Amino acid sequence: MPKNLPSDELREAIEQHQKFVNSAMIEKQYRLSLTDRKLHGLSLRGERLLGAQFTRCAFHGCDLSGVDLSFAVLTDCVINDVILRGAVLYQSSLVACGFSYTNFSGALMTAAKISDAQFASCEFFGVRWAGSSLEYCNFASCNGTDFFGGDIMFYKTKMI
Repeated sequence: MPKNLPSDELREAIEQHQKFVNSAMIEKQYRLSLTDRKLHGLSLRGERLLGAQFTRCAFHGCDLSGVDLSFAVLTDCVINDVILRGAVLYQSSLVACGFSYTNFSGALMTAAKISDAQFASCEFFGVRWAGSSLEYCNFASCNGTDFFGGDIMFYKTKMI
């Protein structure tokens, strides 16, 4: 069961991650990596979380508008009622995640690898998907899933 992450602990982790991002020394610097955490009601608007790793985390009621999650890896996460409007998920990997009532509108999902993911009642207006792959994904009651504007690979993906 994920445990709550105190906001001061998260803020400190993000500051360390910013040093990692700014140093451009990926292998030798701190990388944000959270496992089994509850992230509820947080606002991380515009943060740069390049290469961050989240495993079995629960995001609920968070504002991640404009956050840069390029090269991030989210595995087995639950994302509910989250705003990812204008977020950057360039070459990110989303594996076995469940998304509900999440707003991705205007997000950059270029070259993202998304597999075994469930999307329910999400919004995708103006999302850029070029070069992305969606494997074994399900989209149920989502709005704006037009998937235009790029070479997208679909494999056993359902639109319901």
